[in-house]
Amino acid sequence: MTTSILLLGDSLTEGYSGHGTVYHPYGIQFRKRFEEAGTEVEVTIEGQSGARVVSNYENRLRRAISKQTDKGKKFDYVVILGGTNDVFNMFDSNKIFSKLKELYDICENHGAIVFALTIMEMELTYIDEPEKRRKEVNELIRNYSAENDKIIFCDLSKELPIKSIPKDQKELYWDDGVHLTVEGYDHMGDIIFEALYSQIKK
Repeated sequence: MTTSILLLGDSLTEGYSGHGTVYHPYGIQFRKRFEEAGTEVEVTIEGQSGARVVSNYENRLRRAISKQTDKGKKFDYVVILGGTNDVFNMFDSNKIFSKLKELYDICENHGAIVFALTIMEMELTYIDEPEKRRKEVNELIRNYSAENDKIIFCDLSKELPIKSIPKDQKELYWDDGVHLTVEGYDHMGDIIFEALYSQIKK
């Protein structure tokens, strides 16, 4: 039986790199790892650069679900990575999480299990306030996931940091302080695969 997975996100799901000259979604490596494990998957990548949770994630999620149901199928898992553009544009952390929760609810009503990712670190000038909001949203995601058995939590910000890794790893994985290199997106695909695969095989 084929497991159907939707990857919903912004530029970090689209695989933006090299100032927009390269697009290499983490979904490429993510899908490859399932194939190597002998697990049949259908992976739908729904990444959009500049996307904000507070404005356009819901429409894109509903559209992806509608396309899937039109084919007589449903998503088994929805991987949601969002909030980077929201915290950077100073949206309130509670508002960001409220919109994330709406996405989680839509997925649950569809019959999908949510794989909730934390917002990754950024390394930019004047980042203090966005960093504070990023941590607040991540804590809200963490706490909510702990109380809801329809949500699987993955602390991506901890698994793929920018500030606490050696310089050679930072240069290998990170492109511009927000986005990743091709190698970084492949590493991200490995991290998310390993976390999700362990749940699928339970």
